Parts: sequence; structure tokens; C-alpha cells
Amino acid sequence: MGLAYIESLSEDEFLAVLGAVPSGFRVEAVNGLLPESIHLSDEQYSPEECRAYLNRAFARAVQLGVRTAVFGSGRSRNIPEGFSRERAEDQLADFGRILGDTAAEYGISAVIEPLNYAECNVLNTVREAAELAHRVGSPNLAVLADLYHVVRVDEPVSDLADAGPLLRHCHIANPDGRTAPSPDDSFDYRPFFDTLRAIGYHGGVSIEGGWKDFVPEAKTALGFLRELAE
Repeated sequence: MGLAYIESLSEDEFLAVLGAVPSGFRVEAVNGLLPESIHLSDEQYSPEECRAYLNRAFARAVQLGVRTAVFGSGRSRNIPEGFSRERAEDQLADFGRILGDTAAEYGISAVIEPLNYAECNVLNTVREAAELAHRVGSPNLAVLADLYHVVRVDEPVSDLADAGPLLRHCHIANPDGRTAPSPDDSFDYRPFFDTLRAIGYHGGVSIEGGWKDFVPEAKTALGFLRELAE
């Protein structure tokens, strides 16, 4: 579920979403942190706008039970041609502080999602995301590893180990086609899970892949991932 979508709803629409969540369930994580109207890496960056938006969005997120908010938002953070990369990185660090501080107020952990080069031109690797998290130094700003993007940028899985305790959430999909993982895939998922075990990872793993027939494919993927995680 996208946080920007949640924030954009009218009050009646949001209440309908709340009512659709089955009793006893919670929306553990949200992606789509920012709407495209918010710019982080150009002249339009506004700390006040970001802070006000996050307060509105997180106030709704906690009502859904959200614990993790994923900061991907490639279009919001993409550095436009001609804009200073150093200044953009300073603004991203400033936003990271705002994000970490605001997330802390609502008991949420925000995680930086590295995106492959075709989707964004900054924060493309787990290593770069960890460097930003270290620079910000907020206990509520950490790092996500998405296997699809790790493979697309040819990042070694050892970078996940180097992130250590900063790694608090993962996404997974078959890198060949971006579909839900299956035991019939030719891709070898074991190095990814071996690395998570080696660093004592206990966070969540969300499947981000296309579905043709959700229920049977989800059951297969869940069983397969449980085997890999053992």
C-alpha cells in the first residue's frame, strides 16, 4: 500500500480503507512514501512542505498499524540534469533527518530503498543507502535491501552484510521478470538468505512481484521463502 495514496484520500475514503482491514490484521509496511509533487533534489525542495506532509501521512499510517515506511520515491529524489549533485545529496540528508525525526514521533521505522539506475540516479545501492543513514544518524532511519534492485545494479550481497543492523526491511522478487519467487525459478536465492542469516536479520521480507493468480502463487511463494529462511 502506498503512503502517498493514503495521504491523498478524503476522510470518508480513508475511513473506508480502515474499515476494509480485517479485524486482527495490520498493514505492516507501506511504500510510495512521497507524491511526485514533492521534490527533494532540486530548487523546489521545501523542508516545511516535507515535514507537514509526513505528519499528515504518518498520522493515518499509525491508524492502519504501520510499522515500516519505505522511502523509494525515485521521481521525488531523482537529481535533474544540471543540478549540483553535492547540493542534492545535502538536501537528501536534510530530508533524511526530517523523515527520521517525524517517524520517531509516530513510532515508525523509515527505511531507504535503493533503486536501480533505470528508476533513479541517486541512492542506487544498499551501500549508498547505508552511508546516508549513517550520515543522518537517526535511530528511526534505516535501510532496505530489494533483491531485484541488488541484482539489477550488480551489487555484491556482501554489501548487505556491511549494512549490518541498519538493514531492517527487505523486498524480494524473481529478478528475471519481477514475479513472485517460486521453487521452479532458475534464480538462486540462497546467497541472499544466507547473508540475512549471517547478520542475524529478523526484519520483514515483502514480496514485490507481479501475480497472475494471487492465492495459489502467494501460497507457493510463502512456503518457498519459509524454506529459504530456515
